Amino acid sequence: MATRLSVYNDALRLIGSQPIAALTDNIPQVQALNESFTDVVLDALSLTPWNFAIKTVQINADPAATPAIGYQFAFQKPDDWIATIAASEYPDIRDAYVYEFEDLFKDSAGLLHSDTDTLYLEYISTDFAEEAGIAAWSHLFARYISAALALDIVQRLNQSSTDRDKIEREARMRLAKAKSRDARDEKEARVRSGSWNRAQRGFGVRQNRQRTALGGSISTRQGRI
Repeated sequence: MATRLSVYNDALRLIGSQPIAALTDNIPQVQALNESFTDVVLDALSLTPWNFAIKTVQINADPAATPAIGYQFAFQKPDDWIATIAASEYPDIRDAYVYEFEDLFKDSAGLLHSDTDTLYLEYISTDFAEEAGIAAWSHLFARYISAALALDIVQRLNQSSTDRDKIEREARMRLAKAKSRDARDEKEARVRSGSWNRAQRGFGVRQNRQRTALGGSISTRQGRI
């Protein structure tokens, strides 16, 4: 299980520094890591729909918000929202078949808009950039964060461009591994769930109208790496 201390020590190893015994160690490297940590993690969370960082909530239309033209209802996003994965008018988002319906909902002007007054929203949460959320990180995501932190602080610590190039290559390799493993875990979970639901509901029945953020209409934070 990852901890902030283990993530920091891996980052320090990558830049050639000695490990620390505690997060309170008063050295420039720890200060730099502390300054970079939240932004680096939020950027990383926005890069792909990490399975460990997904939350699902029911949200109701905000009567004080003005819907976009062509929609009846507008919704406030959760305070911890980073990026939308999927939205549905039915609660079984993860279990249902995914079909694209361009008019189901729209992300515009910081709000979600739909013709149904209740949405079930699956999204990436900022909770996993908080101290309590680190324990949920996958091993490979934690390793990527260490490399991303090392890359973020290496120039501030006046290390050579050769060091930066080496760390950047390592960060890209770790990100690719983490995304690949996460996608494989997601595929396996959906296959298991889909087999059960086909048996329960009948093969080929369209039970749900939802669309993913992969079509490009849902905005996310922009990652730096």
